[in-house]
Amino acid sequence: MSWLREPDTEPILGYRLISPLGTGGFGEVWKCIAPGGIEKAIKFVYGNLNSSEDAERADQEYRALNRVKEVRHPFVLQMDRIEVVSGELLIVMELADRSLHDVLVEHQSNQQTGLPRELLLRYLHDAAEGLDYLIEKHNLQHLDVKPRNLFVVADRVKVADFGLVKHIERQSSAGLMGGVSPLYAAPETFVSKVSRHSDQYSLAIVYVELLKGVRPFSGKNIRQLAMQHISAPPDLSMLNDADQQVVARALAKNPDERFPSCQAFIRALMAATPGFGDPARVSNWSLSIASLGDSRAELFAPPVPGSGSHRAPRRAALEPDDDGAVSLELTTNPPEEMANWMADSPVNWSMPSMSTTSALSSIGVLRPTILIGLGNFGRRALLEFRCRLLDRVGDLKQMPIFRFLYLDSDPEAGVKAANATPEIAMDEDHLLHIPLQPVSSYRRRHLDQLVEWIPAQKLYAIPRTLQPLDSRALGRLAFGDHYLRIVNRLKREIQVATHPESLMQSLSHSGLPLRDATPRVLIFADASSGSGGPLMDLGCAVRRVLDQLGHPKGRITPFVFCGAPEDPATPPMELANVYASIQELQHFSDPSVPFHAHYGAADGPKFQNESFPFSGSYLIALEHRSPGMLRDAMARLSTYLLQELTTPLGNDLEVQRRRALEQNQTIFRCFGSFSVWFPRGLLLREAARQVGAAMVAEWQSRDILAVRPMISEYCQRLTHEPAFQTDAIRFRLVAELANRTDGSAEMVIQRLLQQLEEQAAAALNENPGEWLRQAMDRIREVIGLRHGTEAESIYRSSRIGQMIAEASSQIALDWNHHLLERAIAWMDQPGPRLAMAEESVRRLMEFADHRVAELAWLAQERSMRAQQARAEVQAALDAYPKQAGFRLFGSRAGRILRVFLDQVREFAELRYREELEHGIVDTFRRLRAHLEERLGDLSFCRQRLTHFQQTLMGNAATIPHPLMNPDRVPSSTPSMAVDPLHEALRGSDAVRVVLPRGEAEVHEAAAAFVSRLGPDHFSRLEELIQSLVLTPLGGLFRLCQQSTDLMIQLSAPLLDQTAVFLSELLPVTDAAQVEYSSSVAREVDLRAELASYFEASSPAFAGERQTQRAYLVVPASPAGEWLGKIAQQSAPELRVVPAVAHTTDLVICRESDFLRLADLEPILQTCRRAYREYSTNPALSPHSRFDILSWASLED
Repeated sequence: MSWLREPDTEPILGYRLISPLGTGGFGEVWKCIAPGGIEKAIKFVYGNLNSSEDAERADQEYRALNRVKEVRHPFVLQMDRIEVVSGELLIVMELADRSLHDVLVEHQSNQQTGLPRELLLRYLHDAAEGLDYLIEKHNLQHLDVKPRNLFVVADRVKVADFGLVKHIERQSSAGLMGGVSPLYAAPETFVSKVSRHSDQYSLAIVYVELLKGVRPFSGKNIRQLAMQHISAPPDLSMLNDADQQVVARALAKNPDERFPSCQAFIRALMAATPGFGDPARVSNWSLSIASLGDSRAELFAPPVPGSGSHRAPRRAALEPDDDGAVSLELTTNPPEEMANWMADSPVNWSMPSMSTTSALSSIGVLRPTILIGLGNFGRRALLEFRCRLLDRVGDLKQMPIFRFLYLDSDPEAGVKAANATPEIAMDEDHLLHIPLQPVSSYRRRHLDQLVEWIPAQKLYAIPRTLQPLDSRALGRLAFGDHYLRIVNRLKREIQVATHPESLMQSLSHSGLPLRDATPRVLIFADASSGSGGPLMDLGCAVRRVLDQLGHPKGRITPFVFCGAPEDPATPPMELANVYASIQELQHFSDPSVPFHAHYGAADGPKFQNESFPFSGSYLIALEHRSPGMLRDAMARLSTYLLQELTTPLGNDLEVQRRRALEQNQTIFRCFGSFSVWFPRGLLLREAARQVGAAMVAEWQSRDILAVRPMISEYCQRLTHEPAFQTDAIRFRLVAELANRTDGSAEMVIQRLLQQLEEQAAAALNENPGEWLRQAMDRIREVIGLRHGTEAESIYRSSRIGQMIAEASSQIALDWNHHLLERAIAWMDQPGPRLAMAEESVRRLMEFADHRVAELAWLAQERSMRAQQARAEVQAALDAYPKQAGFRLFGSRAGRILRVFLDQVREFAELRYREELEHGIVDTFRRLRAHLEERLGDLSFCRQRLTHFQQTLMGNAATIPHPLMNPDRVPSSTPSMAVDPLHEALRGSDAVRVVLPRGEAEVHEAAAAFVSRLGPDHFSRLEELIQSLVLTPLGGLFRLCQQSTDLMIQLSAPLLDQTAVFLSELLPVTDAAQVEYSSSVAREVDLRAELASYFEASSPAFAGERQTQRAYLVVPASPAGEWLGKIAQQSAPELRVVPAVAHTTDLVICRESDFLRLADLEPILQTCRRAYREYSTNPALSPHSRFDILSWASLED
């Protein structure tokens, strides 16, 4: 797939590209000039039909186009041409003026809420007519109706973008939600169903949004939206009474309760508008609309949930609210001074509603961010931040605006990255392995070029593990070996992060407003190890990629870990590395010093950067070498990053970083932070685990006493169906036999008897005795002499017996499938699912046993009559003499043959009836055997669910993972391979973790929360899990029978949906209220405590006073503003930054920028001695390159 297009090129001969028009979920659209100078639009569909990896979207669009290419209607956007160029799907279509989304943006820019009602109804009447034409004439549903897909052409509206069109009669349950916009999706689409009225539901949401600028469902993410669409009533309070009734019907959860058509819905709205047909109003139809700007303006709207009003004071316990929610509150009534201040405060700190579509980028916080980790420190920094981000926004896969890239030479890098709680662990998609090559490889390829910047001694010292270890030069060598792979990966990550669909998805999921689409890159490197050697090279590579992709304003910021230079236990090699790292950054920050690099052989990549790539460099240093100090540093880093990337604090920090350096100032910065953290998101994940495990345990429960009568009645009704009656089975057996290609059983018998009749006359003239013996062999072969058990294969070898056995087996198999579906249906019902299904199967087995016993006597009676007939046949056979050479003459031989044939005919008929009756009995026996196998399948399901439940609880957030051995040589180095979630929840000197009732562990707080849930909560949750998780996956039984790991297939959606459900029951507690409540409970003076937090947030390097700034990030609520005022009384320099209302953490961030070398002297002094000792020895020199003879001095 081609990501980049160029103007004035011709992807199709004669069609010249002019400019991009926009992007969507399935492709990129450009304006073009077609032959004859006619303006057209051309769509490049994402994916390549020739590729097995990314053909899904292209194939989906291609199939949709095949359904609609014959549609011709004035209100359906016409397609002129469909081409496949090198596997890429291109669609040429008529060029529209604008979309209804653009029209809405224009009206809102003129301070209007939305479109005028009359104009909107006329627009939507056109769209409704086009949609109805699709369903009425072609039986097609659009399935992606939204303002961006409704286009204005000459003041009329046309429906376009058919990437999800589906045929109603051929709908599939697989993959329906892939590409559907959850903001507008009908409830049935979330369970992979389509109705004739699905588009009407979406059109009703479009009407509300275009009229009032808000949508009737305000979910913050896809799963909340799914829950609201499926079960919650729409919020139509913004509409008048007449509109509310009409729109409510169009938004009915049951598709059959909606209007008969989209046009009927629009006509109902028109009828609710007095005087709609007046000439004065009709003239508005010719209203001209000015051209609009960038169609992505909607992305920059701040979709922040809630009205911003603070909650009423809560009790310090879990109690059900009136609406059934479980309150988890931490505060008592606020103090009188706080309550009075709130009442008198003229400042409104409320945030905009999520559903608003106006552009308010001044308060935006999100922006595309690529986070790159180098080595051990980089990995842990990424995992720590993913932990905090998970708590703030939930499922990280729904936040593609944040991209994570982990570079490491360690062969165990993948194992270490995955050694964390599943939700935050990184997989192979995040890792780029960059090992060194054996020294022999360098000798063969480009040794002459390498020795220009790296001594041969370094090359010959490459470890057998192919890791740089403490050599920064070898770290840079590893980067150069994989330079092209790294650059290509960087391009991909930046393109994904900045793609409009990624922005929209992240915006919708998190509920946070977007600041802008300019990417930002953060790099985490360890200055004390070899992995930090390529820091400058990586920065320059990122700078070049950003410039190539059209993002020259994208900023790059490194966070450099310096270890613990002042600790006597720090190895000298680490000290020398830290000094060399700082010296190299200082050297290249000089505007007069260019950065040049040459990777690989003589013809390898070569470039030169004239400017320093970084916007400042943050230094992180420990006071001493200990796991606790490292944990504090990682906690401060993740807290700082979270505030910068998800709160308005990042806007101010960005402004400060752009300031010009003054004399004696360097590019180095330092930060400190302290936070009071209520890990609501992680508590919900842990509660989801416990609830999920309890739910799975309930599925395995054997207590079905209450439902056993219901199951019995159900099975009784099932077994009394006409298909299971004896006559119906006999008829089915005969029908199965009649459908055989070799003829029915009656025909086979008739052919045998006819052949015997014809052969009897000829046998009189030859040897009748021999013929009689041959005839008996034929009878035994075709009819058989008696019915036997399946074990008696000699008797089952008759042709008729085999035919009836095969027919009986097929009927039993069909019944098995039919009854299995009915019995397994209990596994899709709430409660002890397995036991109910097992009980149902056992009841059906009892029914089969009863029918076998009931019908066996009739079959036995048929066998007795058949044996009597056989005896008579044998008597007729015995009537002919058996002496050798003896032969009867005349009419006596003829009479014997006649009697024999008559007895054979009667015997054949009785044998056929005997086999038929035994076939009925065998059908029930086989059915019973199949049901017994199904009982074994259910037992296997029980084993898998038991293992799944144990694994689910084994991955709890509070259980640490085993430590991995760090790849550093000194054993005293703090470990970089601990589970970050466990570490974060332990708290530290930089983070105070607060839990609802003072619990020490998150799993205890989660258990307390879960214990307050009532049966109605579990019942609602089971319904939700069934509709949104199990049904789309094919049901619980089929899921358990699949070979895939349940932890992979079921764990993520189960926990995600459960966490979303629980989030509705766990109020977002205002962190400011939490802090006040906690101080009251602990009898601590709040002002003094805030002062202690301020002191704990001190940066490692103070810097000059004028370069220091301090921020207090508080919830955007009256309580947050009140707390900010209190904090400023003890620390006047604090700047209060309001974040999203009801933020679950309270953070003090302090930053020192433009540090002087004198500020860094405490660590430089301890590192300088080791640096001087090692720098004179080429084999041990800490520098990353040796082609620079004079480095910048670090002595002030």
